[in-house]
Amino acid sequence: MTYEGNVAQFKLLNGEELLAEVVESTVESFIIKNALIMEPLDPDLWEEYESEPNKSFYVLRPFISYIDDLEKNVSLNPISVVCVTLPSETVLDQYMGSIEQIQTELMSAMWEKEGQDSSKPDAIATSQKGNVVSLSSRKKLLTEESE
Repeated sequence: MTYEGNVAQFKLLNGEELLAEVVESTVESFIIKNALIMEPLDPDLWEEYESEPNKSFYVLRPFISYIDDLEKNVSLNPISVVCVTLPSETVLDQYMGSIEQIQTELMSAMWEKEGQDSSKPDAIATSQKGNVVSLSSRKKLLTEESE
């Protein structure tokens, strides 16, 4: 299957999971952009989500620290990739919203640095809560005893 032109979910050798748009894939590398890493939400923040029991929460953050534009191409060594798949619609929707929010924040920081107006659209929230993916707990997986 070709992933070019799609958002793909990568599982890396170090256990991290990555969501990114695949620009090009070859034997030597995956060229990706808009790369976000899925990190577990800090347990101290779980109180805000107590209304959703048996769920795991993840935050999407830029894969490359201190990148100034998520649209920049990044080369990912395929040797570090365990597997690749297409994400679920829920994760894809969260990814797209997170890309928009993070890119807006990056542009705002750049404008402030350059002394330009850094006003942001009101529709884009800046809280960490707006950047959280909720996934069902693994406790609900079927076992051999289940029918």
